[in-house]
Amino acid sequence: MSRFLRSAVRSRLAYAVEQSQRFEAFHAANADLEIRAFIQLFTQDDVLTRVWEGLRLHLDLAAADWHAGAEGMSVAPLPSSPPAAMAFRFAVFRYAQRKKVDLRHFVSNHFPGEHLNARLMEWKRLFVHPFAADLRLLVERIDRHLPPDEWVDLDAALAETLATDIAQDGFGPGIWTDADDAAWEANEAAKKAGVQSPPTPKRPPAPSPKPEQGGAAEAVLELGGALQALRVQVEEGGLSVEARHDLTLDLDALELELERPTFQTERFAARLSALETSDELAPAVRAVRESARAWEERR
Repeated sequence: MSRFLRSAVRSRLAYAVEQSQRFEAFHAANADLEIRAFIQLFTQDDVLTRVWEGLRLHLDLAAADWHAGAEGMSVAPLPSSPPAAMAFRFAVFRYAQRKKVDLRHFVSNHFPGEHLNARLMEWKRLFVHPFAADLRLLVERIDRHLPPDEWVDLDAALAETLATDIAQDGFGPGIWTDADDAAWEANEAAKKAGVQSPPTPKRPPAPSPKPEQGGAAEAVLELGGALQALRVQVEEGGLSVEARHDLTLDLDALELELERPTFQTERFAARLSALETSDELAPAVRAVRESARAWEERR
């Protein structure tokens, strides 16, 4: 389980919402920089890493497969479950951040618009604004599931928020529209005026996400935590710049393997072996291997 100070959870989640507003404003000239900065929030912060690990449990579509299916001015639909759609959107950000797809080239070929920024805006309406809306909703509702204690189990509260609040009221697979803009502006105006916010427009219900089989949710969270611990060892150990760069790429590849709907044990093990370069890293590599084995057994 992940236990954090309740005040730390609230502070880091509030900061993520603040940064999501900056993220929503990026354009073609600074897209790579802003996507990278936003991804780092959820991969280098202890609290926000758990958010990504919780979302990962609902991921049922690989970003690579979705991009490969784009044809002309048409892209495949997003997952219908709101938690899965939220998780998939973040997986797409990570996919773009790792340069697995040239975002400018992709939006130019598959989204309408008279110029690059207009086409990028259409992509943002499908990915960025809905994700930011879901993040705001998650942060707003998670208090319902956090105990009043000083120390709280974030994983449990997050899982409950995704399974109930996001599943019921999350954005889902749709596109951000002008009506969503108007609703958001009305909500912000209500907050500034100190009055009750207008109700969020109801979206069509989506199928509930498939429940995790016994122990699988806990196992994948343990695996994500072990990978994060290994990343810290790589980044903070006394390695050369070149070695740290190479090992970071290997870690990125390992996390990509976890995002595949069909996990391939042999490929994951082969990539993990590439990190066995020193006695210093051996315990953390061993922990990842043991966590991966436990996950496979419980799936």
